[in-house]
Amino acid sequence: MVEGPAGSLTGAALRGGDLVIKGNVGARTGIDQKGGTIIALGSAGINTGFMMQRGRQSSAGTSTRPGRLDV
Repeated sequence: MVEGPAGSLTGAALRGGDLVIKGNVGARTGIDQKGGTIIALGSAGINTGFMMQRGRQSSAGTSTRPGRLDV
């Protein structure tokens, strides 16, 4: 669990487990993710989940792309 905002490469190449961020996440969170779960309780960056192969990601805030709330 991260108690505040997290940087751009949080959870990069994540293979398993849960990662909860109590804040916003950067532009490339979960890039190349291969498993596990990333939950951001804030907003998510534009390329969140780019090239992810497996796993789950959820954002309770807004995305930098209008109209996309769950990344």
